[in-house]
Amino acid sequence: MRKLILWVFLLLGSSLPTFAQYAIYTSFDYQYEIDIFKQHFYIDSLAHPNSKWQLGHPNKTVFNAAFSNPNALVTDTLNALPPNDTSVIYFSKVTNILHQTHGASLKFEFQLDGDSADFGTVELSLDSGRSWIDPIKEDKTYNMHWIGGKPTLKGTTNGWKYYHLDLQYLFTKQWDKFPIVRASRVLLRFTYITDSDTARHDGWIIDDFKLIDNYEAVPEIRNDQLIAIYPNPVQNVLYIQPQKSNQSAQVQIYNYAGQLVLSQSLFNGGQVNMSSLPNGFYMLKYVEAQGFAMKSFVIRH
Repeated sequence: MRKLILWVFLLLGSSLPTFAQYAIYTSFDYQYEIDIFKQHFYIDSLAHPNSKWQLGHPNKTVFNAAFSNPNALVTDTLNALPPNDTSVIYFSKVTNILHQTHGASLKFEFQLDGDSADFGTVELSLDSGRSWIDPIKEDKTYNMHWIGGKPTLKGTTNGWKYYHLDLQYLFTKQWDKFPIVRASRVLLRFTYITDSDTARHDGWIIDDFKLIDNYEAVPEIRNDQLIAIYPNPVQNVLYIQPQKSNQSAQVQIYNYAGQLVLSQSLFNGGQVNMSSLPNGFYMLKYVEAQGFAMKSFVIRH
């Protein structure tokens, strides 16, 4: 329960006046953490139909326990990996990143079991997948820093290792190089590739995943006149009409318990689809560079 309260507090930190933090943390063990996995992770079975990534308790020759039990993210929780396999899984998070002082990082525990030619990659996209950065190869290009040393994602590790990447410079100084400046969907792509060797290995296991973006910010100015919303009550689609057109604006929907249930950028004409949310009372937070607005509304399908 303490971990749940902490996670909700970090997530809602975006509404605090002088400090903001966007954080996703999951050890994949509790139901709310499994829900985080379902919301933010996507196994690429379309482009790579044989992707072996699974969430669950590892029960393999080398991978017989998670870093924090019982669950982990594994390239197959039960079977060894076949040769010539490519398994891909994506992580997606909508976030606001302004030109301010950041403390951003990506962290997770991992273990590898493969031959010398089997390898994994972690790639980062800040423009919704149009371009990708491989921190292992491009850390100096984007002035990214490793905490605890640059990890090796090839062959076999001796037990659990730590992946800790400081993204502060990338999330601030380099941000203008990408098409969407104010708000974007940050993507991570985890890929594991085996070679043609028929010897079977356990592959790649990941646990205790954390993506953190926090910054000291100029106090947010609340101005509820920035937008109008309609209809209220809403049945399926809520319309948001800003005073001024702003393609970088962000919308966040919170339920009565203060939990973030929906977040999106207003790239679709100011429409927010509420059909997936249950009936009840909600709070909308509209965020742009000049300030934010809060509006309450009711969903009644």
